[in-house]
Amino acid sequence: MSVTAARGFVAGGVHCGIRRAASDLAIVRSVEPAVGAALFTVNRVLAAPCAVSQLNLAQAEPQAVVLNSGVANAATGERGSSTRSRPAPRPGGCSGCGPRRCSSARPA
Repeated sequence: MSVTAARGFVAGGVHCGIRRAASDLAIVRSVEPAVGAALFTVNRVLAAPCAVSQLNLAQAEPQAVVLNSGVANAATGERGSSTRSRPAPRPGGCSGCGPRRCSSARPA
C-alpha cells in the first residue's frame, strides 16, 4: 500500500545515500491545506529527533513533511540535545508550499 492511497495526497521518494540502495528520503504532501498530527513515544527518554519533530509540528501548519528512513538517532547523548536546541531548517517552498507549510525532522 502506498502513502498516496488516501485521496488528496502526493508523494515522492529518492535514494540519497542514507541506506545502501533503497529509497531513503521522501516528501509527502496534502494537495489541499491540512492539519498536521503525529504520534510520539510515551517513553521517559525522548530522542532528539522526536523533540525536533514535536517543535516543528507546533511551529508550523504542515501541508507537507520530509521524511527519512534508515537512521536510528535515538541515543545521541549531549550532541543530540545541543543540536535539537538550534532552529531546525525548513524546506522552503517544497512542492509549492510555503515554508510554514513544509516541516521536517533532522538527524541529531
